[in-house]
Amino acid sequence: MKRRILFLFLIFSSILYGQNNIYRSGGITQTIGAPTFTPGVSGNVVAIDTVTGEWYVNPNRLSGLSWISAGYRLTPISGSIAPVYTPAAHQSHFVINGANTIYYWTGSAWVNVNAGGGGNTFYAGEGIDITNDTITNSAPDQTVSITNGGGITPSGTYPNFTLTATDQSITNEIQRLDTFSLSGQTLSASLLNDAVAASTVTLPIIDVVAGTNVTVSKANGIATVSSTGGGGSGTVTGTGVAGRAAFWRSTSAISSDANFAWDSTNVRLNIRSALSSSAALSVRGGSDLSSSFSFVAGNNSGTEFFRVRNDGVINARGNYIQLGTDQNVGIGPTTNGGGFASNGGDVIFAGSNSGANNTCAAFNIVGGRKLASSGTLWINGGLFDPTTGSDTYSIIDVKSSVVINQTGTATGITRGINITPTLTAAPNYRAIDWNNNTGYGLYGTGTANNYLAGNTVIGTTTPSARLHSRGSNASSGTNAFLVQNSTPDDIYKIENNGKITYWATNTAAGTTAPQTIDKPSGTINFAAADVTKVVTNALCTTSSIVFATVRTNDATAYIKNVVPGSGSFTINLGAAATAETSVGFFIIN
Repeated sequence: MKRRILFLFLIFSSILYGQNNIYRSGGITQTIGAPTFTPGVSGNVVAIDTVTGEWYVNPNRLSGLSWISAGYRLTPISGSIAPVYTPAAHQSHFVINGANTIYYWTGSAWVNVNAGGGGNTFYAGEGIDITNDTITNSAPDQTVSITNGGGITPSGTYPNFTLTATDQSITNEIQRLDTFSLSGQTLSASLLNDAVAASTVTLPIIDVVAGTNVTVSKANGIATVSSTGGGGSGTVTGTGVAGRAAFWRSTSAISSDANFAWDSTNVRLNIRSALSSSAALSVRGGSDLSSSFSFVAGNNSGTEFFRVRNDGVINARGNYIQLGTDQNVGIGPTTNGGGFASNGGDVIFAGSNSGANNTCAAFNIVGGRKLASSGTLWINGGLFDPTTGSDTYSIIDVKSSVVINQTGTATGITRGINITPTLTAAPNYRAIDWNNNTGYGLYGTGTANNYLAGNTVIGTTTPSARLHSRGSNASSGTNAFLVQNSTPDDIYKIENNGKITYWATNTAAGTTAPQTIDKPSGTINFAAADVTKVVTNALCTTSSIVFATVRTNDATAYIKNVVPGSGSFTINLGAAATAETSVGFFIIN
């Protein structure tokens, strides 16, 4: 009878609430799955899903299906271990024990929520912070630096490093002696703070034996050798003179010479008598001839690199001669035409490249007062006479190794040759003067511009214009002025008799077709009855001035006008030509 009443009650509840998954109704409704029924006026507004243990509430019991999840209930249990029971349908699936460990029922087992399923516990430490369930590295990206030193070599990469001692010996180390003693032939020594026993060395016995004119006395381990003198074989003989250097005259005799003197008081050596009372070394030659030398110096290979001849000429072999700590070389005047000579080699003067604003001269010539025909710098002599090959020769050569590199805001003038004298009175001064009759006076192969601020004259010394050219004669056939292109074609020339010639193309007789003439002048032919003719010319523009003239004595033809265009011009006659007529033109732009 009770089972029938419960069954009818469940059917009534399903009809009343509109849900067929109600397990049991009371103060809290238990459902199988999430609640979906409408509580009604007096129905329960709290429900629990017996499958998951999740709680739900319905604040608006009459508003329809509006159940809201209220989460899971956390049930306290005693003890410090996991629950051992299987939760009933109405019991919570979340519990917390006496050790504050939370467990969750998965449907088949309890799982430790605190340990994330693994049972591990995390603690904060140096550089590691834990906030709730977030672990943070509070000191990331720290550099690990291991430096080699003291015989230790690091290797490996983070986090595994290996430190290797590369020098474990004491062979080259500075050690402090603790003991040092000699007993008979035994020498003993030990190091301070060294656990190794003292090292000993047995010294060999060296006996000193007396011989001819030699005596030996021994005491306390010390042998004294003395010479007893005497003559005969092996005896050193000879006598000396005060103030002279001794030398071996033979294998057993010492001698001296007046030409080899030694001043022990002032530490001076004189050869062939002193030339100077204050020189540490004084050498006098054996003659005044150029074929002999008073002083010669050489290297270990036997090459002589410095010689002083007896006639005063110095021969030096090397890259340069440097005199004085300031690197200046002074050459005084002589009476024989020059103070410095090079026989077959180059004379090179090298300047310093240091200093930002210094005035540095590799070769600075300061002239004196000149009373006769002379020069501050003479380049005299020399011979260049090859018979084959392509060798070149320069009397003065500014090499490409001279590097000019002005950067930034540097705008100073740089010059290859700078001639800026002070001309107090010089009516016939010439900065550059040449007198060669073959080759070129001036020759430039570069593409740089040439600038002349004054008048430029050719063939005369009395200019009257910015560009003044005087011919060499007054005859025809020779040019006073000539302009050519790269072909070379004569573009414009003026002969010495005044004849002017322009670059032109003259059309041959019998050709009356329109012509293309890309030159400043030329001729074309009009056929009989022609009135107009177009000439194609790349030099012509709409602004050109074109002159034309009839060159044939035609009965009717005359020039009416010439109309310039872009790349061509048109010649119009005042009347048609009676016969073939030649017309010449000239273009000015």
